[in-house]
Amino acid sequence: MSLEILIDEEEAVKYIKENTDIFLKTSYLYAEVLNANTLSLDGYANNIILVKDRYTGRSVILKQILPYVRAAKEENMEIPLPEERIYVEFYSLKLWKDLCPEYVPQIYLFDRDNNIIVFEYIEDMELLRSALIKQKKYDIIPKQIGNFLSRTAFFSSNLFLDKKEKQSFIDFFSKSDAENIWDDLIFKRTTTFAEDDVNPFIKEDNRRFCQNDKVKDEVKKLSGIFKKKKESLIHSDFHTSNIFVSDKEIKVFDSEYSIFGPPSFDMGRLLGNLILNYASLISMDYNLERKEYQFYLLSIIEDIYAEFRSQYTKLANEYYSDKEDYLSEYFSSHLAEMVGFLACTIIMRIRNTGLCLDFERINNLKKRALGQKFIIMLATELLERRIKFKSIKEVVDFISDFRLEYEINIIVRDILKTGS
Repeated sequence: MSLEILIDEEEAVKYIKENTDIFLKTSYLYAEVLNANTLSLDGYANNIILVKDRYTGRSVILKQILPYVRAAKEENMEIPLPEERIYVEFYSLKLWKDLCPEYVPQIYLFDRDNNIIVFEYIEDMELLRSALIKQKKYDIIPKQIGNFLSRTAFFSSNLFLDKKEKQSFIDFFSKSDAENIWDDLIFKRTTTFAEDDVNPFIKEDNRRFCQNDKVKDEVKKLSGIFKKKKESLIHSDFHTSNIFVSDKEIKVFDSEYSIFGPPSFDMGRLLGNLILNYASLISMDYNLERKEYQFYLLSIIEDIYAEFRSQYTKLANEYYSDKEDYLSEYFSSHLAEMVGFLACTIIMRIRNTGLCLDFERINNLKKRALGQKFIIMLATELLERRIKFKSIKEVVDFISDFRLEYEINIIVRDILKTGS
């Protein structure tokens, strides 16, 4: 099987029957390509196929990892990707399966020769981004996400691994090339201005952001932190479209860009996605339900971070002796870095290239601009203030107050326009 050619539904069914014993040989299987899923970027880079038993309903996911961006190839553009991502995805999930088995999917088959992984199909769950857009609430989110992030961060850090063991992990997981990929996407492009890549109603706001010297300095510092701090094994693409959720559990997937880096990067990317949903509601017609959901989003941001801090502290108390000075410094750095990574994340997801569905669903560009302008102003403030915050509560309170002031200014501006 050529690594350059996408397998189709018929070939996927044949492959599953010949290479696994998940289904009976007499099972009537059919397949469905899931590459068009607009909520997740996974299908844009890889070939994702659902294989299902028509009678029992049992399903699996076949993921063919490609050496290029599939969506670009379909438009006759060549954007290469490291083939070694399949190793990184398999072994990161394998490691996390040992650390927190309830939060990652089961892997049924790892086929390096054909760049294929076969996973359990996550049924009766939905993508967290989809749930947020529908304004759903899940009580389990803070505890389970906080637990996942704390355990994966602690058990792959210097506090648990010896120096030689950790270095071997660092060398292995560098195969994903995530450091260069995210340095380009999250940092270099954050302050790069392209007129045709933004909503025309935020063009000047975006230009001012990109030309802000303080912003550029902070983004450069954050890029250096991301590249130099090899603290723990991080997912690195940890956002709301890579987490499934239900009333009882979460499942984390799509870890092909896992790398050793600062755990604050995963936290910043996740909380940034919650802020994107929060800001998109500013572009929607005002009602009490919208306002109440914004309060909910800020509360789970605070709770996720608090749970991470609490669980990480418990692990340090159990496994590490000289912990007091370490933890104080660790959380101080983690918070400042997280705020900066959050700011870079939200800027990149309001531009046309990579526009998140939270904003894409708002067809009226003038209304969409209300939330996008808020993001630009908020990101500027967060980058400039990030080292001043002492707690997650301070961060959340600042965002809440900033949103209120922003919306009042919009109302005042509209009144003045009407009066004139």
